[in-house]
Amino acid sequence: MKNCRLCGTPLSRPIYASSGSSITSVRSIADFPLTVYMCPTCSHVFKPALQDTDQYYDKEYRISLESNDFDQLYDTIGGKCVYRTDYQANLVLRFANIPFGTEILDYGAGKASTLMKISANRPDLIPYVFDVSDTYKDHWQRFIPEKQQATYQLPPSWGGKFSLITAHFVFEHVEDPCLLLKNIAGLLAEDGVVFFTVPNLLTNIGDLIAVDHINHFSVQSIKTALNKAGLLLTDCDTEVFRGAIVCVAKHCHNALSDHNHHDGAHFDKIQHIAKYWLDFDTQLDKAVQEFGNAPSAIFGAGVYGSYIASKIRNSVLLKCFLDNSAHLINTVHMSLPVISPQDISGAIKVIYAGLNPSIARCILEPLKTEKISKIIYFDEGAFNNDSW
Repeated sequence: MKNCRLCGTPLSRPIYASSGSSITSVRSIADFPLTVYMCPTCSHVFKPALQDTDQYYDKEYRISLESNDFDQLYDTIGGKCVYRTDYQANLVLRFANIPFGTEILDYGAGKASTLMKISANRPDLIPYVFDVSDTYKDHWQRFIPEKQQATYQLPPSWGGKFSLITAHFVFEHVEDPCLLLKNIAGLLAEDGVVFFTVPNLLTNIGDLIAVDHINHFSVQSIKTALNKAGLLLTDCDTEVFRGAIVCVAKHCHNALSDHNHHDGAHFDKIQHIAKYWLDFDTQLDKAVQEFGNAPSAIFGAGVYGSYIASKIRNSVLLKCFLDNSAHLINTVHMSLPVISPQDISGAIKVIYAGLNPSIARCILEPLKTEKISKIIYFDEGAFNNDSW
């Protein structure tokens, strides 16, 4: 019997379970299965914590370390690439009214690339960083004095210090998000604000299969977690950042209302996503049986594409990944080269759509030619169609 990680409601059985290996959010293979639970009371979706979590994030979890300027592709607009840290920096400047000379802490900073771009735009700000690994310290040295850096343990002198704390895609990783939010509240100045982002499972369904993303928040469950930490959600946007929920919170000293109530519509949507991944695996098995001997490529070297590769790489004649990201092109991922779609070989006959299904067709249909006649999609239109 599992209890909800946020509100403690007893849960009887998972809504989704898979066997075999899993994929992490940084595209590595994890040798244990995936199990997902959903709380009918506060709408929180969660997975069991990783084994030896501290070791994983200190020594194994590595994000965007391929080079100083490595970044994740967020979008392509007018033929130009928009990268995630640029987009995040603009959102912070837009959502948080940052006074001159503010001390700003990036909590769970990683390379702190977003903070570096905010600081370049606002050189009056005083940047601080904290992470549970010292892996990123060389990157911090480029723009943050060492006295404004901390790893593993928070300095007591930082209590109540910061007018702005940012946490970009942090809370989905932690076993006790309520406790972490309490710790962050203790760092926040009386009139300070917390700006944070978490994945939105409803618009980024691939997040369900990232085994190290052990929390999948709804707006309701975000309020539940914040309330337990003595914080109040003051702004929330589920549309401005594709695949994410953008939140702003502050201290709350008044009695907080109970946000826990059964949301039948949300519950049904999550069940639908769980079914999607069962159908995805069935579609993948069908494709392997029909096209296993055809020279193939996977479009997208992110989580979706890596998941596909982990399932079929020993059964299909895979030649490469295709990706538009300049930071991934000419690299090797899962022992396969990553190349630009413009350089695709005429030998490739089948492409597997390793992209969010909401955008896959508009990106991939222009690639269809007489030579590349088969593109394997993983959306409901494909699941309900017996032909390719």
